[in-house]
Amino acid sequence: MAWYHDMQSDPRYGQYVRLATGRPPWVLKATAVVAVVTFAIPLVALALLLLAALAVTAVAWVIFSFIGRVLDALTGKTVDPDALSPTPPGDDGRENVRVVER
Repeated sequence: MAWYHDMQSDPRYGQYVRLATGRPPWVLKATAVVAVVTFAIPLVALALLLLAALAVTAVAWVIFSFIGRVLDALTGKTVDPDALSPTPPGDDGRENVRVVER
């Protein structure tokens, strides 16, 4: 505990050490409660709001996908699965093409 007494008697830091350590224990506990209220509660609320937004978005995706499928079935429009896949880089869809070397 020699360092503690050295810090209290230091001319630069002594008054700050005495100010910080000379308080009753309830001050530290009250400060901790204020810190939790200030930081933790808003973070938990934000996380809950993000989860709710994710759930609403997922439900909307399912509903709109279902409506789109029903409308496509009613109008006779179907999506070709091959049209959704990208073509390979060197394939432009031509067949039996002869390459002339120059």
